[in-house]
Amino acid sequence: MSWDAAVLVARRPDGRVLGVTRGSNLRDINLPGGLRAPEDPSPAATARREAWEETGLVIRSLRPITSWNSQGRRVVAFQGLTWSGRLRPSSEGRPGWAPPRALTNPGCTFARHNRKLLEL
Repeated sequence: MSWDAAVLVARRPDGRVLGVTRGSNLRDINLPGGLRAPEDPSPAATARREAWEETGLVIRSLRPITSWNSQGRRVVAFQGLTWSGRLRPSSEGRPGWAPPRALTNPGCTFARHNRKLLEL
C-alpha cells in the first residue's frame, strides 16, 4: 500500500478523544498524525511514530478505519485500541483528552476531516 500520511483516532471510555494543539493555538486541536518518514515501513508505523512524537503515548494496538486523498496525498486513518505512557508536550503542540466537539469547531485546521473520522 502506498501512503503519504497517517492519522490516529484514540478514544477513552468516557468519550474523550486524543487531540493535539497546533503550536501555541489552544483552539486549534487536531488528531495526532503527519507525513510518512522515509524509515516508516507501513502506514501503521507512521501513525504510531506521529502519535509518540506529538503526545508521548506508545500505541500498542490499532486498526485501520479508512483512507482518502487530500491535496494529492494518500492519508490512512487508524483507530488506537490500546496505548501506554504519559502525555507530554512536544514542539508540535500540547496533547490532551478533549471532547470530540473540540476537534470539530471552525477554528480547527482539520475540522472537516476530524468530523468524518470521529463519526466512524
